[in-house]
This record gives sequence, C-alpha cells and structure tokens, in this order.
Amino acid sequence: MACCIFNGCFNKPFPCGTLVFFNLPKDEPRRRKWLQLSGNEDVQNLPASARRLVCENHFEERYVRRQFHRTTLARDAVPMDYRKRKGDSSVIQIDEALDEITDTIKEEEAPATDKEEILLTLAIEEADYEVLIEHEPSDGSEPKDDLETHLIEDEESCDEREATECKQNADCSDDLARESDEVVETFEVDAEPS
Repeated sequence: MACCIFNGCFNKPFPCGTLVFFNLPKDEPRRRKWLQLSGNEDVQNLPASARRLVCENHFEERYVRRQFHRTTLARDAVPMDYRKRKGDSSVIQIDEALDEITDTIKEEEAPATDKEEILLTLAIEEADYEVLIEHEPSDGSEPKDDLETHLIEDEESCDEREATECKQNADCSDDLARESDEVVETFEVDAEPS
C-alpha cells in the first residue's frame, strides 16, 4: 500500500480513514515543485504516470476545501516544506531540543565531585523526594553550627515541603534533632521503590 511521499511521513490511506490523501498534480511544473518540497530523494525523478499520494497534513488549511462528504484542494495549493507538518511540529521541536541539550552540555563544568554538590544535583533531578543534605567540610576543619533550609517541590502532592538539616548533628537541640529525624524518616519512606 502506498504511503505519503513526504520525507519522514508514514501516513497511509485506509478505507474509512479520516485522513485525506491527494494525488500529485498532472501539470509538470507544479508536480516538480511538490516533489521538491517532499524532501524525498527517491521520488524526485518519478514519471508523470506514477501515482503517488500526499496526505492533508502537508497543506495549510486555506488550501483544503471541505464540502459535504468531499474534500478538494485549491488549484494553487502548494504543500508545506517536508520539515513542517500541520499539527506536528515534532521535527522542529526535536531539532530545538537537541540544540538546547548540546548547548547545556557545552556549558556544564566537570562532573561534581564534592558530596554536597552531588546530593544537590540529585535533589534537583529527583524533586519528588525530600532530601537531607549533610555538610562535611573537606578541609578537616570543624563544621559551622548553623542551620540551612531548602525548599524542594514534591511532584506527588504538588506541595512545597521544607527539608531542614543540621550541619552538626551532635550539637543540635532536641527540637532540631527531632525535626531532622522526621525529614530522614520521610525520605526513607518516599525513597522506597513502588
């Protein structure tokens, strides 16, 4: 069964299908233009007698005329470039996403080696968990006695929860220690595989 000749389009005509297909024009200049816009190298030199189809996704709405149970094209109808399809901008979106990923990779520094950076990265990527981050100085000095609070969005409940941590577990007050224990317990429950 023949499918749409446009590069990357695999739509096929089905009996009782909802997608409309059009034959290539019979006049040679328009036919060549349609074949060129298809982006399909295999059909560029088709003889005029070859029956090939183009699906309606490659035409702007202004060219498609729907009357009763019949769909026709305007005489001056020209399909869109093969990289653009009505209702499907996935090709353009994929190209943009690849460019963005490439730029992000180039901008990133060397992988994080510090324990705190790794945990922060995990907290950003896995935002559906509450994360307790322990600060351990790498230079061997005593940790500072201060408290940090990070807000992490919980995707399951769409609420923001506070993940409270203490840099010095031994010197925390009982209230802070209990609060830290609760966060660790919540983390352990949420981290279990479902």
